[in-house]
Amino acid sequence: MTAGHAQITRDLLLGVAFDLFKTDQISVASKVQAGAEVNYFIVRNISATGGIEIWTGTRDNSSLILGMRWYPVEPVFIGSEVWSDKEIWG
Repeated sequence: MTAGHAQITRDLLLGVAFDLFKTDQISVASKVQAGAEVNYFIVRNISATGGIEIWTGTRDNSSLILGMRWYPVEPVFIGSEVWSDKEIWG
């Protein structure tokens, strides 16, 4: 019997997410947050990650995220990320 792994070296993992409702908003979709993230697996259990988050209803409306993830056991990871909350688009 052999063990399978979800990711292998040089795999790409793409994730997207959005928030439709937040606790500090008055109605559905009055503030929307969306993000996309890409993980590149350097080796089977270590990935470099980068992504962007965009939201409406705030003065600073975007952030850039860079980081690393270590997967000691699948699907659990320990990550370290840095981000910029400066406006990216202008």
